[in-house]
Amino acid sequence: EYPEGKIEGSTSYVLKRNLFLSSSLDDFKTRSLVVIPSADLERIVATLEAFTPVYDALIYEPSRGVFEQQLREIETLLAEKEIGAHFDRVRAFFRASWDPSIPFVFAYYPRPAGGGFSATAYGNISESELPSDMKNYSVMLALTLHEAAHILLDEQQREAAWEMQGWYDESPAQTSQYARGLMQEAWATAVGSGYLYEQLTGTLLSGSWYGQKHISAAAKPLLPLIRPYLETGRPMDRALVEAYIELFDREFRGWLSDWEFLMTGRAVISERPEDFDLIDRRYPYRNAQKYLRDFSDASLRDLRATHSSKLVVVSRDHEDRLARLRQAFPELRDWKPDSGPDLVWATMTADTRRLVIVNLHAKTLDDVLGTALPPI
Repeated sequence: EYPEGKIEGSTSYVLKRNLFLSSSLDDFKTRSLVVIPSADLERIVATLEAFTPVYDALIYEPSRGVFEQQLREIETLLAEKEIGAHFDRVRAFFRASWDPSIPFVFAYYPRPAGGGFSATAYGNISESELPSDMKNYSVMLALTLHEAAHILLDEQQREAAWEMQGWYDESPAQTSQYARGLMQEAWATAVGSGYLYEQLTGTLLSGSWYGQKHISAAAKPLLPLIRPYLETGRPMDRALVEAYIELFDREFRGWLSDWEFLMTGRAVISERPEDFDLIDRRYPYRNAQKYLRDFSDASLRDLRATHSSKLVVVSRDHEDRLARLRQAFPELRDWKPDSGPDLVWATMTADTRRLVIVNLHAKTLDDVLGTALPPI
């Protein structure tokens, strides 16, 4: 009953949440009986039982003193900065139907020093690593609140979600649906690493705001647009979404010719399994993917219906495959490709997504990925 883009349910998230809420592994097993087959659940429980003493000996006990001190310092900062009030402002901004009697829980686990750290959220719980050398708790809380922003945007009232989707659909900008696709991460980053970090420290975070360049680059100029709403408790509205689309179309239109950006949400047809492995290695970050392994009518219909960037790799029976593509996509009606040479060609489909066709003879897909695509 929600528009496309709402975070879907995840078996692993349900299991993680059950682990967090359980008092013992037996309690976890009882809670999780209907989530996965009992044989698989037994394997998970046996693995947890086997590795718990290993984890305790190598990670938890050596970290316990530092970890508990870190938790006390984080709790102090949470109270001083009134994080609960900021959470309520973000809830109002996203028009989320959050029950105020349900707490949003920050869950941390210790990790040896070195490297970065990550966070994720499921339901009312946000979990994060806590490196033993971490002292900049404002950065950590900003990331945790980034995850809270995801949950609150996902909890947007159904009517508000459809209203917002309509603002994107009615936009004349060719890039509006790509702006919509980036919204979940860019807006959460602008809220967490932008506005809330600023509230915690009085300054803006220097350097990258997110580990993926397009998300960080979009979030920074978005912050001035959303800051007045968060400061005054106003909910997001059409004017804000239209300003965001205009910003994206003006500043980031070129991303629609950037392989890395296009492959963050991808639907791919190829008859070679190694092509999918290559794409996963080259572009590991993605929020949606669909891999189709033949040129059947069903696969072509599925490709056309998928609201993601569409990549087609033709590696044999070139004339036939290109002809089938022309039949499947009305946008290709006037396209008259030469099936003989290597070819990389791109256009926009009716759903304002990029369709990229790669015809390979002498070259490999690895040769082609990352090469310049024509602008829209």
